[in-house]
Amino acid sequence: MGKVTLILKTIFFSLVILNFLNCFVPETGFDAIWYHLTLPKLFLNGQGWYFPGGLLYYSSLPRLADILFIPLIKYLGYLGPKLLQFVSGLVICRIITLHVQKLNLNKLFAWVAVISFYATWIVSWQSSSSYVDLLRSVFEYAAILAAMFSLNLISGILIGLALGVKWQALVGLFIVLYLTRCRAWPCSFMVFLPWLIISWHFTKNPFYPLNESFMIKTQLDQVIPNFYHPLQVFLRFITAPVFLTRPSEDFISPIAGLFIITSFLSLLSSNKLARQTGLVAILGVFTLLLTPPPSTRYLLPYLPFLTVSFVYVISKLSQQYQKIFIIITIFSASIILAGRLIILSRNVNFLLGRQTINQYLTERKDKLPDTFIDSDDFIKQLPSDANYLIDNLHNLYYFPYKFDHSSWADPSKKYDYLVTKGVARKNLPGILLHTNSVGIQFIKL
Repeated sequence: MGKVTLILKTIFFSLVILNFLNCFVPETGFDAIWYHLTLPKLFLNGQGWYFPGGLLYYSSLPRLADILFIPLIKYLGYLGPKLLQFVSGLVICRIITLHVQKLNLNKLFAWVAVISFYATWIVSWQSSSSYVDLLRSVFEYAAILAAMFSLNLISGILIGLALGVKWQALVGLFIVLYLTRCRAWPCSFMVFLPWLIISWHFTKNPFYPLNESFMIKTQLDQVIPNFYHPLQVFLRFITAPVFLTRPSEDFISPIAGLFIITSFLSLLSSNKLARQTGLVAILGVFTLLLTPPPSTRYLLPYLPFLTVSFVYVISKLSQQYQKIFIIITIFSASIILAGRLIILSRNVNFLLGRQTINQYLTERKDKLPDTFIDSDDFIKQLPSDANYLIDNLHNLYYFPYKFDHSSWADPSKKYDYLVTKGVARKNLPGILLHTNSVGIQFIKL
């Protein structure tokens, strides 16, 4: 099995290199350039923490990751948050190896479990993104494992940190409370409490915007009649192995369906840790299928439990069948590796210095709707200390100066320039200075 381990290591380290190189590419992820990067940048500009109005309504949610992004953005730009996600993915891989060792499996199966997790599309693109899901997964995965080994204090602190990154970690909290017989509750609550206080301070709603009227009208009223229709829920559950395998933006891997099947089989084990691992994996899948819209990002904290259940079950098979499943795993990982190589090839011009950030973004303008892109560097001609108002644009991380958006702008404040898009010339409130190649208008007020 020495050659097999070498192949697995080669695939793993190849993916590590590819993901690391892609960290240097400008961030284009929607949520990242909408608020994960923009909120820390606004804080660095001295513009505060909470922004009332429509655009940045997420600014009162738990934002532990965004706080960590603040110094990283200050000194490294978008590269800093990407590297944090990159390192988070590697930390999870290390925890997986410890998890497998506790099941008394050898190093070969540890590498199969690591590859089954890391050689997935969702983990690879998250590893070179400025999203926060891998950081949440580090805390939540470690918290649940700590709970399994009765490390109640550590488990409580870790799940509190996971909640500080993303409120969806409430599922992990319930798992931790069950495993620790609620002994982790005080620690987890104290770690998470500041976020509830912050939200209450700004909005009088500790869970803002989850139960606000505008969220109910735009999302819940549309979701409940369709997404939670009993027949739809039933169909999602019975087709879950196919759903996890089908290609999409958050594609997992060609063998993701096997992870679910083997998780159910692990429930039959006499090993308590194996049963617990399989149960958490199944609960994670159910959480994904019941969370609208069903993005596999919600599965990331539980994906390690799925992959460990997978290797535990195949470790109990005969060597002949073990070889078959390991070959299937290598084939699946090779497909992901090839896909990441294709992605890197599209970014070579930027990595070699043949493109500026704005040229890179302009080339991808069709996939970046309503994003500020200074395609011809026009804004460099305008004063950096002027008062800028932005309207009709959504993703504003790449705006280089201090700005206000129309959704939170002070009506009494005098603005020097308006940056907008799609305004008819006859409706312009000032002098049109320039319209760039992506349709962004610069107006002198």
